[in-house]
Amino acid sequence: MVFEDFTGISVELVWILIFLLVIFLFNGIKGYVFFLIFLFLIGTFISHEESIPDFKRKGVFVGCIVSSVPKLKMDKIIFKCDVFTSEYDDLKNKKILVVLKSNSPFESEIFYRSYIFFIGNISCKDSRIFAFPRKDFVSIKNDGNIFYPVWNFKKYLVGNFLDKTEDKDQASLGLALIFGEKGFLDRDLKDTFIDSGLTHLLAISGLHVGIIVTIIFFIFSFLHKKVIYILTGFVLILYPFFTGFYIPVVRASLMGVMYIFAKIKYLRVDTINILFFVAFLVILVDPKSVYSPSFQLSFLAVFGILISLKYIILDHKSKVISVIYSMFSMSVIAVLFTMPIVIYHFGKFSLASIISTPVSMIFIYPYLFLSLINILTMFKVPLFVDVMNWTGMFFIKTAEFFDRLDLFSSGYSPDFITVFLYLLFISILIILNFNIYLKFGFVAVGTILFLIVSKTDLEGYRLYVIEGYKKPDFFLVSEDRRCFIFWRRERYSINILMDRYRCREKILLSDSREIFHQFDYVVFRGESYKGLKFLDNNGISIKVGERVLNIKNETYVLNIQ
Repeated sequence: MVFEDFTGISVELVWILIFLLVIFLFNGIKGYVFFLIFLFLIGTFISHEESIPDFKRKGVFVGCIVSSVPKLKMDKIIFKCDVFTSEYDDLKNKKILVVLKSNSPFESEIFYRSYIFFIGNISCKDSRIFAFPRKDFVSIKNDGNIFYPVWNFKKYLVGNFLDKTEDKDQASLGLALIFGEKGFLDRDLKDTFIDSGLTHLLAISGLHVGIIVTIIFFIFSFLHKKVIYILTGFVLILYPFFTGFYIPVVRASLMGVMYIFAKIKYLRVDTINILFFVAFLVILVDPKSVYSPSFQLSFLAVFGILISLKYIILDHKSKVISVIYSMFSMSVIAVLFTMPIVIYHFGKFSLASIISTPVSMIFIYPYLFLSLINILTMFKVPLFVDVMNWTGMFFIKTAEFFDRLDLFSSGYSPDFITVFLYLLFISILIILNFNIYLKFGFVAVGTILFLIVSKTDLEGYRLYVIEGYKKPDFFLVSEDRRCFIFWRRERYSINILMDRYRCREKILLSDSREIFHQFDYVVFRGESYKGLKFLDNNGISIKVGERVLNIKNETYVLNIQ
């Protein structure tokens, strides 16, 4: 994403702040002080951020303290680290992102506040410093690390769970839903959940936290209510460390702790105020999180639900009907508020999520209930683990069913102003008091118009270039949706572009065939292909008709007529 600076603050950030201000005006002046503090801190941070020149160094010694809960993937561990010593003076007191290769991530000793010493390669790009340690030159110390027992406990539970779960899909589902480790889901299973509109259920979020709190209240209902509140608060404090400290979990846990504190002290609970105060705390700790899709999706979904409560809660004599209605209504509201953000960042969304989400709750509730029972029994009771995996299997089957309905839609590319105006429009509509049916009609028309305006139209070719280590990656799409890909490192970014433009044909321009064997590509090199020729001599060039374009190793977008 490219930002234009205005007095040190990006234009997008200014629009976000204006949007928050409008919401505060429609909800009274509550929380206004926190809004002003938030505005001051975020402006100060971005205006005075230190600029670091790009560089590359090999074989550098680094000593640092892990400052984030590590994210685990199949073959690597990723975490932030605060450097306190290094032979390269410019690294001292800097925050770096460490990518450590590991074939057994769950056997690692690395956790939040661990000391790690290593020799590896260092590179800086766009003021972000990356470190790639050599596996044989890594030393880890956890002396006095009060958070390390949490990691030990998690490793023990994961080991017990995997020992009793033979199916690969059920194992990866459990790692995602119970332990917050989505990095072990294979591509096919991820695609199934994406196309069915259920991918948000794979990421531990406020929904999961809410279900777990409900389950705790149910299991310990025989205790005094104040004791249950204290027990729940303790679980909510530890839960973000246990599951990876993702923004949705932090938001939900902080809101839960504040809600419980208010209940214990018999204070009036104002959920909107709590939401914005928690947003302020998250941004205070990490100001750049305001640009994170996770932050935006998490807070917008909850905000939409909170301002729509009077339409979500149904007072019906049948509790079953009330629950079904509430679940469906929350799904619709969450989709309305998160759809533009999903489309903005990823160029796609699934209408199936409106129906698939409440249906999936039939299996998510018992799955998480049994997961909590299994945690309490340390996954030592095979029957409980088997029944939990059985409900997980039905959850996967539900995703596969909605995937087959083919309600997935892509090929969108809205600008920021369009997203902002849409969110502002539906927020004002929901807050204002007038006829409910007229309100529903306006929301429907606004949503349809947003989708029409956001649809991607092309004339000629559009070229996306992403700066690489030695050579750039690039993605070239024609107006008839043929996509030419030169792809070495930026798989994630180019996957998003392919989804956005719904490539009807994918032509791979690379010698590295072995890493693309699982994809359906047409592979060519050098010879002309439907009016385009790929040239790779000293640099990279493409020939479109009679026009030759030299591709620079930097990030940019170019329209070619």
